Amino acid sequence: MPVSIGQTALWGVLYYSFSLFIMPMHNSLNWSTEKLTFGYSLAILISGLLAIPLGRWVDLKGARDVLVVGSFGAGVAIFMLSFSHSYLIYLTLWSLIGITMAFTLQTVNVVYVQHASDSIRKAVIVSSLFTGMSATIFIPFTQYLINQFDWRLSFIPLSVICVICGFIFMMVIPAGNGNVSKADNETKEKKVYLRHYPNGDCGGNTCFVQQLRNFNEFSFTFNTYFTV
Repeated sequence: MPVSIGQTALWGVLYYSFSLFIMPMHNSLNWSTEKLTFGYSLAILISGLLAIPLGRWVDLKGARDVLVVGSFGAGVAIFMLSFSHSYLIYLTLWSLIGITMAFTLQTVNVVYVQHASDSIRKAVIVSSLFTGMSATIFIPFTQYLINQFDWRLSFIPLSVICVICGFIFMMVIPAGNGNVSKADNETKEKKVYLRHYPNGDCGGNTCFVQQLRNFNEFSFTFNTYFTV
């Protein structure tokens, strides 16, 4: 439950709230909406590019540290957005946010696989239910902040929420990947499959490697589509 709440908050802050800042930032900084949304698109692109190598790392080392670092990093980057006056700095900060998106928005499901495998269906259902409410919660909440304060001050409580999520992950998620030796063996097995079945054809059946490749390609395509 705490992990699902943290995931809901991170999706709300990093993914859904940005659209509400476009017009206030446009009016304040005199940057075009195209320039502003390019920063967000850049973040999504970076997130997609990091998905595959980060997934391999999490598979071997576990998701806890990645989620914690990503949450803290998101808090710092969003806090710094409130001080941005230079477009170069703005893009740099969104690049950092893209890295934190990769670290946080997709990694939490790995936690359930590694540490809640006995009740993974329940965990995923609860997580999906909570995450599905991110927009419902954070769009009006963010709009309220912008209405009550200006857009710069509104970034500050959002950054604090990210830091709180980091502490939640640090306290409730066990270290490691749940079964390091098994993950190492599976990785070696994947390499053997790739060596003997480079096209993923395992005797006429689609083997695990092909499924893995299809998923990786889908993840990359999904993020690229929304970037464009």
